[in-house]
Amino acid sequence: MVYGIIAAGEGSRLKADGYRGCKPMVKIAGETLIQRLVRIFVENSATAVYIILNNTEKEVGAFIDGLPVARQLPIHIIYKDTPSSFHSFYALISHMAPEHRTDVCISTIDPIFSEDLFKGYVDAFRQNTAVDGLMAVTSFVEDDKPLHVYTDENERITKFTGVPLTGQHWISGGIYLLRKEALAVAEPAMQGGVSKMRNYQQALLDAGMYLKAHDLGKIIDIDHVSDIPLAEALIQSTTI
Repeated sequence: MVYGIIAAGEGSRLKADGYRGCKPMVKIAGETLIQRLVRIFVENSATAVYIILNNTEKEVGAFIDGLPVARQLPIHIIYKDTPSSFHSFYALISHMAPEHRTDVCISTIDPIFSEDLFKGYVDAFRQNTAVDGLMAVTSFVEDDKPLHVYTDENERITKFTGVPLTGQHWISGGIYLLRKEALAVAEPAMQGGVSKMRNYQQALLDAGMYLKAHDLGKIIDIDHVSDIPLAEALIQSTTI
């Protein structure tokens, strides 16, 4: 499995709270966000990891290069300032070797989740070869601007929207397992002016992709300093 991390944002909400470092270097239970994701990916059979950082995050790149795992696994770092999450996603997959654009897991830098449930998520994707994409979802609404995910009775996704509807309880978790057919939709989406990941996800549906939702349990996005103790409590509760 090839993994990718979108970490090119500026972390403006954290900075507004007084945090002065780079967002990927926020420590949760003694481990930086970037370090935690790379470790979890390695533990879930990563063959390569691609990471996009903005041009002010060279210290993050140096930190990644210094991790022991960097001597054992190909870790490709892209430095690029991008105007949106989808632009970061597009740049990330564009830098992937052609042979790596098959089964790919892409995560934003933010989410803290159960490692055991993540393993089940990856295993479910490997087993269900019929799906073009398996999208991590949560019923825990903590995001400032949540993306609501609507499904049918079989958890097949029918719609993505910022508008909540009665009876629909899924929120996008910011982690995506995608096959090559879904990745191929990124090019026409970019040419069509798509600028947000939520709009790319809707473009996948519009292109006829078979997407399913997968419950990843409680997910805490690290957008504010106040999210850090919540994330640490989640980690503690899932490791006891």
